[in-house]
Amino acid sequence: MLRTSRLELTYELPQLLDHLEEKFYRNIETWSKSAARRIKDLDDDNSPQWVLHYIVDTQKLLLEIAGFLRLRRSTLAPYVQELVEKKTDGHDCRNCSTSCTIRHASHAYEVKSAQLKVREALSQLQSILVPAKKETLNMTCFIALRREIGTLEILLAELFYLEEFTLLPRLIEVQTNIHAHS
Repeated sequence: MLRTSRLELTYELPQLLDHLEEKFYRNIETWSKSAARRIKDLDDDNSPQWVLHYIVDTQKLLLEIAGFLRLRRSTLAPYVQELVEKKTDGHDCRNCSTSCTIRHASHAYEVKSAQLKVREALSQLQSILVPAKKETLNMTCFIALRREIGTLEILLAELFYLEEFTLLPRLIEVQTNIHAHS
């Protein structure tokens, strides 16, 4: 069900990051906000225990997603910009008298680490068993929340694929071009 086009595979690093922002990060943020609003409709003192567990785990997932998006926007995007500028300027990290001011090796690790945290939160949420007999519950609201989480799951799977097989290789390629790993 991946909607990845061949065009995405031809983007340069900054354009790829812009594309991910436009097509994925913003949509994930929108669906996350919608799920957070839906939680408020479900969260009351009369909710069954399993619903409260689902709400808590959904909130954990949404926090991980928010951190994931914050990392992409506040750390990765500026790093990519700086990296591309260094490549354009013909920078060679081997000529630096001290280690470069940007930590090259940590960025790929941070991308994978943030993905792992989101995957773990999703896995935890999926492990909650929904009983066949539903107590008095706003099922329309609960079903809508489950659909929103399902949509997030699909978007995240597509995004993680693109990050792993296009973004990270391009990032490493530019790092290699400026001899960041020498």
